[in-house]
Amino acid sequence: MTEIEAAQEQLREIARDLQGLKYRLKGVHASVPLSPSERDPLAEVDVTTDPVAHFHGFLDTLQDEMESLVHGVLEAAGATEDEKK
Repeated sequence: MTEIEAAQEQLREIARDLQGLKYRLKGVHASVPLSPSERDPLAEVDVTTDPVAHFHGFLDTLQDEMESLVHGVLEAAGATEDEKK
């Protein structure tokens, strides 16, 4: 195995670790019930006055960024399209 192949394998392991963190974040998100304004599909949710909505919004954003990070790490690892899914 060349140095680059070894480094790419390490990146694949890092991507798996990041995926695990992403799933843990989903669990944290799910552990906090939606606020009344989040449950009402017609309500305007103001994250500045609804701390639960702010919390959920932050975790949603973080999960999206984690997904992009995982994709980038896998790209650097030379992963196939199937591996990126």
